[in-house]
Amino acid sequence: MNTVTVRDKVTGSEWHYDISDPEEWDFLSRTGEWEGDILILTLPQVAAIKRWDVSDIMNKVENAMDELGIPEIVMKLPKKQIEVVDWSACSDQDLQEHLTQYGGWKAYLDAQMSYLEAKKLVLERGFEEGMFRAMASLSAKIDGRKPAKDILHGEAIAKFPRLRDTKIELVEAEALYVRLSGVRNAFKSAYDSVSRVVALRSQMRMG
Repeated sequence: MNTVTVRDKVTGSEWHYDISDPEEWDFLSRTGEWEGDILILTLPQVAAIKRWDVSDIMNKVENAMDELGIPEIVMKLPKKQIEVVDWSACSDQDLQEHLTQYGGWKAYLDAQMSYLEAKKLVLERGFEEGMFRAMASLSAKIDGRKPAKDILHGEAIAKFPRLRDTKIELVEAEALYVRLSGVRNAFKSAYDSVSRVVALRSQMRMG
């Protein structure tokens, strides 16, 4: 692992940076300016080496939510199998219990999906930034005609483990989002169906 002192060329701020990726070290050492043992970088280069820490970014988002005073939705309903029954044959009390379950789970899933959507956004931006840096590094090492963009893209995925891991995490987040979306829609449909039964009974009693 290489440790280097990095200085922002614009602001003059300095920090120690650990570079564990040989390709990344090669890219930085060739593109940056050296002043003794200090690596001086421009703003785009500084942005390129500051790794995307998904957990750190999401924690900052959650802290901002807390500062706004937005309440957190905590699910306290028991996790159990919910049977789809003939709601027209249910008692009024049973219908109210179904509404509580379906409505509660829908609200909880909405909150979880919004968090996951924000996480997907962070992963997408991090992957795009990492891919840009990786492809620039690979392209700089090739003399003559540059290979097609899709070839560089594939080589970057194969050569940079951190980039590959980010892609895998992004795909997993997207798959989970689709799965949660389907379950959320099922709860919404069930809630709407029970609501129609309750509304119909109310109309019948009034009329």
